[in-house]
Amino acid sequence: MVARIEKKEKAVGRKSAKQATKASGRVAKDASIPAEAKAPQTSKIQESLDSPSEKVLAVPIDAHDATVTVATMRTEEEQDSTEEKKETESSEGRTEKNKKSEFALVAVLAFFVIFAIAMYFVVSDNKPVDPRIITTYDEKDPLLSNNRPAQYTYNNFEFAFVDGLWQTVVRNPRTGGDVNIQLHHATPDLHNISRSLNIGYFVRYMFLFQNAQNQSGVPYVLYAPDAKGVMGVAFLEVYNNLVQGMSLSAYPAFSNNNTDVKDVPILSCDDSEAPIIWLRHESPTQIIYREPNCLIVQGEDKELWKAENLLLYLFYSVVPGNQDNPATSPETIRALQNLERQAAQQQKAQQESSNVSINSGNGTLVTGNSTETRTNGTETSPPPSVTS
Repeated sequence: MVARIEKKEKAVGRKSAKQATKASGRVAKDASIPAEAKAPQTSKIQESLDSPSEKVLAVPIDAHDATVTVATMRTEEEQDSTEEKKETESSEGRTEKNKKSEFALVAVLAFFVIFAIAMYFVVSDNKPVDPRIITTYDEKDPLLSNNRPAQYTYNNFEFAFVDGLWQTVVRNPRTGGDVNIQLHHATPDLHNISRSLNIGYFVRYMFLFQNAQNQSGVPYVLYAPDAKGVMGVAFLEVYNNLVQGMSLSAYPAFSNNNTDVKDVPILSCDDSEAPIIWLRHESPTQIIYREPNCLIVQGEDKELWKAENLLLYLFYSVVPGNQDNPATSPETIRALQNLERQAAQQQKAQQESSNVSINSGNGTLVTGNSTETRTNGTETSPPPSVTS
């Protein structure tokens, strides 16, 4: 704005100079006029020239020049106004663009923050749980005590986490001796698995049943031969505990013929009277007693380990069964009565055969009243009473 004003002043100055030059010319032309006549006029001009503040204002300005000057000033003002408007619009455009850029940046940052939070929870949910810490137990379970990492006490059985397995000492239900067992899951973590309340009847059936060779305690562990991995571990845990921990003569059996193995029988709960423990991959995770001779232990993938671990804890009375002898089917009651009657008859026959006179030269040795008898040099003993 200052530059424009200076420009206008220069233009006006040049015009004033021209006017002054013309005035001087007229003064020269009037030199022939008598001094008396021209003195006053010369004096006025001189005064005008001697006054610096009135150099421009005292010089008359042509009307045409004034009109041009005003028009020029208006044009310049309009140009200035247009430029200012463009600058304002440009500034507003840049501001709006900056706002959009800032909004886009905030949106991107918000997206990454939300994504990071979501990933944190996903990773947290999938993070492996420390197996030494019991997390799903019932806080109101009166049997659980001393619950600390890598150890706890349940129903007076002391557990310790050793080499990735929960270890405790139990009693062999058939011989009464101590057995050290190791299983994948702690007892408190299995409290929410559904199970039949009358599993104790199956235990009695399993101990009393005799096969064609008059062997008692001969259960079959039934499984699908084409199921590998998890099923194999479940089978070995059940089989080894039946044989080594409970002194039973367990045998493997297949639930289908999808195998080339020929010396393992194919059985089902419907066509056999032998006690069968059927391991299978199905939902939900539970233990079902199909009376009188079949126990179904099921669970998808590694959930099967939970079900079969619970079953073994029930067999060893670590997890107590129902002490009220829950109702069961008349078929199961009759089957158990028949097995008990057969066991009593066999025991009586063994005792009678042992009441023999041995001629030793000094008299006769009678051993029929012994709880442990000898028949043909082989020791036999009656099956123990096992309660759930």
